[in-house]
Amino acid sequence: MKPEIKKKWTEALKSGEYKQSSGFLQNQNGFCCLGVLCDLYAKENRIIWKEELLGHRTVLPVEVMRWAGLDRNNPYIDLDRPYSLAGLNDLGEHSFSQIAAIIETQL
Repeated sequence: MKPEIKKKWTEALKSGEYKQSSGFLQNQNGFCCLGVLCDLYAKENRIIWKEELLGHRTVLPVEVMRWAGLDRNNPYIDLDRPYSLAGLNDLGEHSFSQIAAIIETQL
């Protein structure tokens, strides 16, 4: 992952600006951790972000993956066993701040 994008992403996750939600990149309740990355991409590229616009509802679109320097649309991390970031988010056991700390050390 590109270090400058990782820094922006983890700072955004820790900022309190985004309300954590699950099941979709973004819904009326908030964002998945991957949705936060999509929102950063949209802001940097001055596009109006909607899941439909980017063509995905639950995983990263290819253009966001490339921008961030990721090789998977739902990156895996290793805790006691492999978890996808979306899965970790959706389990509801990890806050955005905790997910940010995992991203900092594993991506």
